[in-house]
Amino acid sequence: MSSFDRIVEEVIKRAMEAGEFDNLSGTGKPIQWNDNPFTPEEWRITEDLMRKNDLAYPWMEKRKEIERKILELKTKINKMQPLTQTAENYFSNQIQVINKEIFDYNLSVPVTRLQRMTLNIEDVLSNSQQESN
Repeated sequence: MSSFDRIVEEVIKRAMEAGEFDNLSGTGKPIQWNDNPFTPEEWRITEDLMRKNDLAYPWMEKRKEIERKILELKTKINKMQPLTQTAENYFSNQIQVINKEIFDYNLSVPVTRLQRMTLNIEDVLSNSQQESN
């Protein structure tokens, strides 16, 4: 321990013994840990400003939008069971549009584990048929 550290330690110890820390605001209340410990130091101010202003990264907003579109599509499919060939073609085209958005989203996320799998028309239709039965 350096001499400076020892001096600081001694000053803090004397202040504690004198009761200078007894009436601090927030004493006895749990600490609010809002910071993400994995955020790089240079991004902490940005994330703090975003959190305080109810903002999110564009890729997060895009993910929410994609999930909303998928839910709407599945709801429409469930309402139209059994599907005609025309309806199946329409939904197939809609899935292709959503898959393009998923592809763009996957390019924008910071790490691969946040990427989303694309939709498969057969899976979506078979899951919708099972849910409607």
